[in-house]
Amino acid sequence: MTRLLLVVLTVLLTACASHEGVNTSTSAATTQHLNRLGEETAVALTERYNNPVSACRPHNPSAAFECSGVIIRGTSPSTQYHAWNPNPSGTGVSFSYLRKDIIITDFYIYKNGFIFYPRLLAPEGKVSVYILCFFPRDGATVVREDQGCGQSPSRPTSRECQEQGINTAERWVEHYNQYGSYGDMCGFNVREALGENATIAFAEGLKAQRLIFNPLIDSYNELRIAKWDQDIGDVLPLQAFFYLDSSGKAGAQYDQQDFLKETGILVPIILITLPATEADQATFQFIPEDQAPSLHTQR
Repeated sequence: MTRLLLVVLTVLLTACASHEGVNTSTSAATTQHLNRLGEETAVALTERYNNPVSACRPHNPSAAFECSGVIIRGTSPSTQYHAWNPNPSGTGVSFSYLRKDIIITDFYIYKNGFIFYPRLLAPEGKVSVYILCFFPRDGATVVREDQGCGQSPSRPTSRECQEQGINTAERWVEHYNQYGSYGDMCGFNVREALGENATIAFAEGLKAQRLIFNPLIDSYNELRIAKWDQDIGDVLPLQAFFYLDSSGKAGAQYDQQDFLKETGILVPIILITLPATEADQATFQFIPEDQAPSLHTQR
């Protein structure tokens, strides 16, 4: 009977070794599972980063963010809220999109945060999050209408790009250079309802980001996502927490432990090294010692 129970336990632990982590009372099993999951996650992120497709086929086609790139949000750790919840006072949620064909050198002031799966690659049972618009640079979305995608106050030239006949990267750059501020730039509508036009708009937005890259200016884009409900971490398509340098590691560890406590789901922490120059590429590393201390105490 003892041997039978041992076999059953082994099978159950093996079954849990999926891309969605689980909480387990066995420290050694938790560490082993986390290490395997972390390595797989680093590989998956690297593959998506290195996949500069213009569309996801044969899905109608869908915009490239549905299957490639890294959808990433910078956050600040706090005991007052869970990092993965939307700001209750916000109209949408801001992310960035990281891929090798565009250069991103920072995420505003943030040194840690989390990463979502693209919708077409999310594990079964996860809710879909809906990407609304894309700005090749910081879009100052907190003051804009239409969930952060529309017009800035008293600035009609900042309304949606397509409404202004701005449908190409070159036309966007012309408009951006003419008005020259975050509040005046327009955002590309990339809502799913636009179908192939959303696919084209996102591709043009990425091209516009390449055209305006300036190594002397902070370089990150803004992807606006519709708010999801509070406290649904167990069904969010959250793939990993990340940090950029030593100042962000403790925050990532706190969020990892908080997420495990609240959802019972274990996800890895990934170290992201962003490009320093146009010749560099981002790297994604899973380092066992970077995980929350309570998760790697036994080897």
